[in-house]
Order: sequence, then structure tokens, then C-alpha cells
Amino acid sequence: MDIKVFQSIDPGDFKVTPFVATKTISITDNDYTNNGTKMFRGVYKQSRFQEQGFYLHNISSSAYNRDSLGTDYGLTSSGDGVDVNYHFFKNRFYGSQNPYESFGGNNDGEDRFLGSRINLISVPYDVVGEGFTPGTIIVTDSSTGTDRTFVDDKKGNLIDNSVTNLAPSSSLVTHFNFNGEFIDGMNLSLELQDTNKKLELYKESNDVKGMVAKSGEDTDLNLYNISYETGKWGLAAKFSGSKSYGQIDDSKYFDFPRDYDFAISMWIKIPPSQSVVTNTSNFIIGKNGNGIATINENLGGENLQNQPGILSQSFTTSSKFPFEITTFNQTSANKGKINFSRRGGMFTPSTMTTQSFNDGQYHHIVAQRNTGSLEIYVDGVMHASSSDSTDDNTRNESDLFIASRGVGGNHWDDSFSGSMDDVRIYSSSLSYNGIQNLYHNPSGTNKIGNVFYKDGAIAVTNPSSSYDKVFIATGSNGWNVKFDNKVSFYQYETICTAREGQFMVSNNPSLKKDNDINSEFLKDFATGSSFEPYITTIGLYNDDYQLVAIGKLAKPLPNNKDISYTFSVRFDV
Repeated sequence: MDIKVFQSIDPGDFKVTPFVATKTISITDNDYTNNGTKMFRGVYKQSRFQEQGFYLHNISSSAYNRDSLGTDYGLTSSGDGVDVNYHFFKNRFYGSQNPYESFGGNNDGEDRFLGSRINLISVPYDVVGEGFTPGTIIVTDSSTGTDRTFVDDKKGNLIDNSVTNLAPSSSLVTHFNFNGEFIDGMNLSLELQDTNKKLELYKESNDVKGMVAKSGEDTDLNLYNISYETGKWGLAAKFSGSKSYGQIDDSKYFDFPRDYDFAISMWIKIPPSQSVVTNTSNFIIGKNGNGIATINENLGGENLQNQPGILSQSFTTSSKFPFEITTFNQTSANKGKINFSRRGGMFTPSTMTTQSFNDGQYHHIVAQRNTGSLEIYVDGVMHASSSDSTDDNTRNESDLFIASRGVGGNHWDDSFSGSMDDVRIYSSSLSYNGIQNLYHNPSGTNKIGNVFYKDGAIAVTNPSSSYDKVFIATGSNGWNVKFDNKVSFYQYETICTAREGQFMVSNNPSLKKDNDINSEFLKDFATGSSFEPYITTIGLYNDDYQLVAIGKLAKPLPNNKDISYTFSVRFDV
């Protein structure tokens, strides 16, 4: 019979060490099908709004079976299927995980935005392994006829390296892009754009976090009775006049002191005529609402935070405001011109463009106080500049309003009709280059999509037409994706000790009596105390005496009964 000899292993003699192996993979539009990679295109199509919620329509049964794309997007002529893809990826990667909460990202540095279109490439698990290695993704795209390079930033964002004119960010206190929040898994702005249905109250989150209003709430934008349309980048808020406006709670971040610089940037579309013409001008944005309460003002002057001091006096502040932007309507000789003003005490300094911009087209506006001057830039060009003669503190307790003066008085008399996109407020003036960047790059960012590392997926979601055919175009306008995949391995190391006089019996068949391999007896010379076998193989067994690993020595080692031996057995899984 076989002779089995076992030696137990102390827990301290067993160690597992993990390590990650990577391999660089390259996939192109010519060979992506060889390894099972899929391309998907998702396009938002109309979902009908009902009081009970949303539902899809106009989707044929065959659309559910469509997945990969060809040069013609691989779908029916009516586009069925892209709608299903869009909602699948929205819910999988961008949709809300909890009702009334935005999905956000995996970390503080990741921005997830989904507009009305998504192009996505999905690499199968047998190629990508456990996922992309962060920081190794390089996408070369030629869909516009010019090579561009996109890379990941290790945080889950896909970056277009060719975009260098980024929006200023160092003094940004407020940013609203009107692309909507995900509420209970649905993007309300897109739904409202399609149905032209107005929402009585809708909230846009301030993209600049940590800015708190005096109420203790975040400085988010409450939108009343607005609708949505295609904007300069993504979607834009459309205001219809009376009772259609936006409001942000009063905050010190908007109470710019008399002698401090600031800037307001936005894209705005002013129609040829305004629907409300009670007054000759219409309110675009400002901290100059009607019915402002009285406050205590610092007699000794104002500090950076513009807070009241100990010695104070009370007075109404309906005539004091840090900034206001208006446009003149068709009842004025200055119709279509833009006016920027503020007021502290006796004087109301202002500046007005000499050109009208009520042509129904989007224009980029920057109104700012810059080292003692009030300036208006339109489409990157300065159109107005006047001295800021503000003679007193401008602080008030008005909320910040958009398209209407809000509560109190005849607040609908100068309501604005038109559209706005990408509203930004800065606590400093902007440089010429900063203004140019905002004008030439409406998104203000070089983030064009997301990388979902563990899923092996890369998505391009930037709504600009220049990214419309990324992962779609082929040939000379095709693409290449290079990345390092990732596979985790575990090295098991076991320290095996053969003490003096142990393992002095061999199972070598040549030692069996009469050379009978089935014999239970050994030859005489192998049974004496002087017999010393050779060690050639080490076996590792589990608690059930099942062989799990075998270690082979490079050459037989004499097992001297007077010597203790220690072996390190390693294997990878």
C-alpha cells in the first residue's frame, strides 16, 4: 500500500500576496468586432409627459433586439433602438439611485452629465479583465477630419486635450447650465423641452458647491413656469414673461461691495419683441427685487464679506443694489440694447450697449465691474464701458432674480421674454482671455464624457456637434482606443519545514519488494535506520487531505536525518 506522511503547517507560515497584472490593448474601428467590442448610440426621443409620470412610445418590437452600430448607426430608418439605448445607459450610468437625488459620480472629481445623445463603446470582460487601469486610456478620434486625443483623468472623466480655452473658475461663486437634474431617474428638462410643458417649480443645483444663502440653504436656483429649448450648449431655460422667472435665496456671495470687482456671464437670446411692455425695459438678472426689507447698515464702512457692523442705522434698501442687467423693449428708442447698472446712494451708474441684440439669436454677455469701470462685452467684444460712480454701500436683502423682479410691488411689469444658458457669477472681474474662453467654448470645460472603469465602457456625452460621430465614423475618419486592462493575481507562499529525522520514508516504486509496485513491503535496505531518501517533490494538501499544489525541486536533495530543511513553496492563482 502507499505510505502517506503529512506535516501540519503553522498559520504564520502561510501568506497570500495580491498583485495586479496589466496588458496594453489597442482597438480600432477596423478590428473592434474581432474581440467582441460593441458600439452603441443612444439618442433621446420624445417621452410623453403625463401627470402620473413618463412612458416611452413609438418603439417597434424589433428595436429591443438592436445593439451594435454600423456606419449608418445600425438601426431602423426611424431611429428606433437609439431611444432604448439612451434610456438604458441613462439608468445604468447616469440615472438617480435614490428618488430626487442626482446620481453624481464615484468620487468628488468625477462629473457625470448626460445630454440628449450618448456614444458608447463597451469592451467585453474577457478583454478588459477587471476593468480599465485608470490613467491609461487614450482615444484617438478623426471623426472631424482632424486627429484629436481624448484621455481619462483617473477620476472617471474623459478629457479632450485639444480644448484649452477653459472657463475661468478661481472666483466662480454661481453656475447654472440649465441642463437639468435627474429626478427619480428621468431628466425633466428633456421631457419638458419635448412637450413644451411648463413646470410650476423646478430646481437647478448650483454647480459651485459650498455657497450657502443667508437662509442656511444652498444657493440653488428655483425656476417657476419655465420651459426648455436647445441652448448654446445642451439645453437652455426659456422664459415666457409674466410669472416665468428664477429665484435664488439672498446670499452674501451676491452682495458685491461698492469697490469690489465682479462679473456676470451668460448666453442670452432676446426676441425682437417682449411680451410684457408695461415699462420700457425688461429685467434679465439682478439683486434688485421689489419689496426689499429694511436692514442695519454699517456706519463705519463695509468689509469684504459686506456684513453690518455694531454701529448701524436702519433704512429701506429698495434703491440700493449691487447689480442689475436689463434690456429695452419695442416701446423704447433703445430697443434691443443691454443696460448694466448698480446703485449705492444718490447715484445709479450704468453703461449701455450702442448696438441692439434682439435678433432672436444667442449672444454671449459679460457684464462686469473692472477696476472702477462698468463694462459690457458681447460675443467677446467690448460694447460699453462707463465709470462706476457708486457713492455708497450697495448691500441689500433682496434675493437674486432672473427674468423678473420677484416678489412685492408690480413685479411682473418688466418681466423678460427670452432664453438663457450657462449663467455664471464671479467674485472678481474677468480678463480678456477669460472672456474669450467663455465665448469660444460655451461648455467651459474639456470634459466630454465618462469612463466606467469596472464596466469596460467609455461614453462621449458632450452635446457639441463636433463629438457627434466619435466611435461612429470609420476609415480615414475612424478611431483608435488604447488602454491597459487589469487582472488581479494572488501569490500563495507556504513555508514547509522538514525537521531532523522526518520524512525518512519514500514512495518511490523502485523500492517496492520484488519490484511489485502493488506490494505493501519495501526492499530490505530501505527499512534500516541508515536509509536516507532523496527529496524531489513537495505536496500541499487541504484539511480534507486533497492535493492542491505540487512543488518540484530542480534536483533531488538528500534528506540527511541530522539536518532540518526549510522549503518555500509559491504558486499563483
